[in-house]
Amino acid sequence: MDIYGFLIGSWELDIVGYDEEKNVIHSIGEAHFAWVLEGRAVQDVFINPRRTDRGPDSPKFANWFGTTIRIYDPTIQAWRVNWWHTIEQYTIHGPYRWTGKGFGVNLALAPGIPGRETAALSEAMLPQAFAPLLAGSFARMLTLWRTSEPEAFARAWLARAHPIGTQLTVHGGTREVVTGAFDGIEPDGALRLRRGADVEIIRAGDVEL
Repeated sequence: MDIYGFLIGSWELDIVGYDEEKNVIHSIGEAHFAWVLEGRAVQDVFINPRRTDRGPDSPKFANWFGTTIRIYDPTIQAWRVNWWHTIEQYTIHGPYRWTGKGFGVNLALAPGIPGRETAALSEAMLPQAFAPLLAGSFARMLTLWRTSEPEAFARAWLARAHPIGTQLTVHGGTREVVTGAFDGIEPDGALRLRRGADVEIIRAGDVEL
């Protein structure tokens, strides 16, 4: 299954291309591979020519940045691979232009999601007016986190959390999936997941209800 693990790291590329007139174009590129999404995917970034050789006079031919996302799909026991080399087409003018419109809240626009009602904050106030409020609130909470006892935050979080006993699914960093019942959190914020008679302490992962 782990057929891409050997690529993790940074690489120098010796690239030979042929332009429309069949001239040989030689360049040195670079590639960087890393595990992402808590170890469930491999992402790379290809750059040609390499950043140290790029400049205003760089030729347009074979001048690109590209990225690939490889996600293992256990239902077909194979990797699904998606490659983007023209990011602007996808994120600004293309079919995925909704991606990244807000962080936690939709500031300016709300994406259309079938079967789900969405809204944008711009219907009530200008995003430019809300952004400083959001930044100020984050700064206050960060200061409070750094100066308060962790147990106080744990108690405040539990008061707003789902009830003890709620069934959860947790995706771990090595593509492991575990299920169990919510059993609270540790003073440092780690999740307590009850699995039968045992309680597993989980400090990192994606949690689903």
